[in-house]
Amino acid sequence: MRFYLDPSVDAAVGQRLTQLGHHTQSTHPDDVDASSTPELCLWMSKSGLQWVTAERSNIDAIYDQGIAFHGTVVFIQSPEGDIADVFQRYPTLKSGRLYTLTARKTKVRQLPTNNKPSRPTPKNTG
Repeated sequence: MRFYLDPSVDAAVGQRLTQLGHHTQSTHPDDVDASSTPELCLWMSKSGLQWVTAERSNIDAIYDQGIAFHGTVVFIQSPEGDIADVFQRYPTLKSGRLYTLTARKTKVRQLPTNNKPSRPTPKNTG
C-alpha cells in the first residue's frame, strides 16, 4: 500500500511501514493546503494514497464535515502502539475504513461516504 504520513506522525512509523513492505511519503504538492482536511483527502484520493495521522482534529473533520474519503485512514491515537499490529490483526486494510491504533488494540470504523456529517449537529434552541 502507499501511505501519506502527515507531519503529526513520527518518522519511526514510516520506517516500520517500509519494513512491512509499504511505500510512504510525507510531502504533498505546494498547491494542496495541508491544514485543510478536505483538500488533503481529495489529493490523497486522486493520488491513490492512504492516510496515516496522529492528529485527532483530522479525524474529527472527516466525521463532522462528512468528508467522503474512499481510502484508508490509520489514526495513531497512542504513540505506544505499533503500526504492525494493525496489519497483524487486519492483513488487508479495506477502503472506506478508519483504523484506530491504541496502545493495546486496533479499532475499525466506517468512514463517511456521502459528504454529509455523520455526527448529529447540536440543535439551535435559541
